[in-house]
Amino acid sequence: MVAGSRGSASRASILRMLLANPQNANQLASALDLDYSTVKHHLHVLQRHGLVFAEASDGYARTFHPTPRVRDDLASYLFP
Repeated sequence: MVAGSRGSASRASILRMLLANPQNANQLASALDLDYSTVKHHLHVLQRHGLVFAEASDGYARTFHPTPRVRDDLASYLFP
């Protein structure tokens, strides 16, 4: 899902960014120089697989966070 598939590099970059600092899709798109709709697609895939969750903030923007599973299992691999 994250490795070995089309889009895996983008999803890994998104996870890396979210581990460092929860962000919304627009912030991620700007920081990673990706199209907003592409980031939304990857976030949907990551949510479907239980790797990120969304939290409403400011009434409209959803901030995405890595799940505890990601923090526990992947943090040491993404930040050696």
